[in-house]
Order: sequence, then structure tokens, then C-alpha cells
Amino acid sequence: MILRTQKNLPGGGQLSARGAGRARWLVVGGPGRVWLARPGFSRRAFTLVELVLVLALLAMAVAVAAPALSRFFSGRTLDNEARRLLALTRYAQSRAVSEGMPILLWLRPEAGQYGLRAETAFAEDDPRAVEYTLDDSLRFEVAPPGLEGESPWKLAALTTGSQQFIRFTPDGFVDPNSPAWVWLQTADGREATWLVLTPNRLKYELATLPPETE
Repeated sequence: MILRTQKNLPGGGQLSARGAGRARWLVVGGPGRVWLARPGFSRRAFTLVELVLVLALLAMAVAVAAPALSRFFSGRTLDNEARRLLALTRYAQSRAVSEGMPILLWLRPEAGQYGLRAETAFAEDDPRAVEYTLDDSLRFEVAPPGLEGESPWKLAALTTGSQQFIRFTPDGFVDPNSPAWVWLQTADGREATWLVLTPNRLKYELATLPPETE
């Protein structure tokens, strides 16, 4: 036997109940809307065992992917630092030409720091000087200054203690005694990038392979 009851709702909707025996459905309808609901019906929730299993699978996935993600972010940090150092060489060269004075890009490998300032013989106080510190996951090394017959005092000026300098002259060139390369690498040694002086000694560029040595 089919039972059916119906009641009009405000706005033209209808509320009706249909059923046969113990199975009943509640129908709520209106203009363009119809919903069916079964009284007493409920969706089964996750059990504690199922939730623990899902969390365990997620933990395993993270454990497997973590090393790859770590290498990815470490590589990105290295790339960003190398590009910033390269941009600083371009900025130093531009300043040297436009201001008509030598500009020094100083490097302190042991402290993991580098920066830029005007040569003190021309400007004791440089308001446009900048300083950067490497990320803890990176380190760098600097090639010894070139030896091309320059006077000892000039070589000493480009190497002070643990600090070395890349010197950009007002004519747009790199000083002959400036380091031929700067080597940046991740702390674990997995990845590295070189900042290399071009053969014409006009600028530095990035390289993924170590520079050729004579």
C-alpha cells in the first residue's frame, strides 16, 4: 500500500511524504527546486582505524618526497644567490663608469658575506654601499688574485686578510688582479655555480662547469 501526504508551502512549494510500508521518502519542492531525503538515513563516518591509516599513508608520502623537495629548494636558493651576485657585478661596473671612480665588490668567504662600496681612496663614506649575507645552506670560495706584474701594494689592496675584492675601473674594465672566478655551492656539495670572468675581462658571467685553468 502506497501512502502519500502533501502540504502546500509558501512561495508555491510543496511538502509531501510518500511511502510504502516502512520505507518513506520526504520530498520538498519549490519553483525549480526538488530535494529528496530519507528519514533515518545517515552517512557512515570514518572509523578511527581508517583515519590512522590515511595519516600513515600521508606520512610515508612526505617522507619519500622530503629529500627531493629539500634538494629542489636548496637549488633554488643557490640560483637566486648566484643571480644576485651577478647583478651586483653589473651594478658595480655601471657605478664605476657613471661616477668616474673605482668600485669594489668585496668578498669574505669565511664569514659568508659580500658587498659593494666605492674605493676608500676616492670616497671615505659611501652612502650607496650594500652588504649581503649568504643563506646558511650555501658557501663560496674565491680564486686567488691574478698575478700580472702589478706592484705588491696593489695586490695587497685587492686582498686584505680573509677579504678579497673585485675592482671595477672607471673605464668599464675589471682590474687585472681581480679574482678570475667565485665558486658558490650548497653546503652538502651537491650543486655548484661559478661566477667566471670572461676572456676579454669586461664582465663576469655564470657557469655551471668549473672554469678552465692553465
